[in-house]
Amino acid sequence: MIWAIVLLGGLDVAATAWGLHIGVIEEANPLLASMLGAMGGWAWFATFALSALAAVVLWCLRRRCRFVPPAMWLILTARVLAIGLHIRWIVVVFG
Repeated sequence: MIWAIVLLGGLDVAATAWGLHIGVIEEANPLLASMLGAMGGWAWFATFALSALAAVVLWCLRRRCRFVPPAMWLILTARVLAIGLHIRWIVVVFG
């Protein structure tokens, strides 16, 4: 599950960067939007790295805290939904 979360996180970052670059989407997360303004391209790296680090920490805690496995499923679901939104705009723009 950790690999799916990290992989989908990377795909989300890449698709968002591409969509912003070609001007067909806007960043919906106000925190990330302000990071992009302040850090530029480094914000993408920071977003992916922190997300991957959080996934690894949760994976390490999965047997110690009973709420971690459901939280990981929630994160995975959110990642899948985000990728679904990216697929939608890609199909609308290029379909």
